[in-house]
Amino acid sequence: LHGLTGKTAIHPAQIEVIERGYQVGGDDYAMASAILAPDAAAVFRLQDVFCEPVTHRRWAMGILERARMFGIG
Repeated sequence: LHGLTGKTAIHPAQIEVIERGYQVGGDDYAMASAILAPDAAAVFRLQDVFCEPVTHRRWAMGILERARMFGIG
């Protein structure tokens, strides 16, 4: 919620479970993709949330990077 993430694995068997927790939800992926779209409006509504590409760009980039690394769940 606030951009803070982290987890320490104390056994290799935990890695898969931890990485699954970092997967991006489909709604977040769709919103991040829409925010970073070259033709995105300055402000638009998606999933009952107002999105502003200038304001939310950093968040969207982080979401797409997480999706690249851990997949979409």
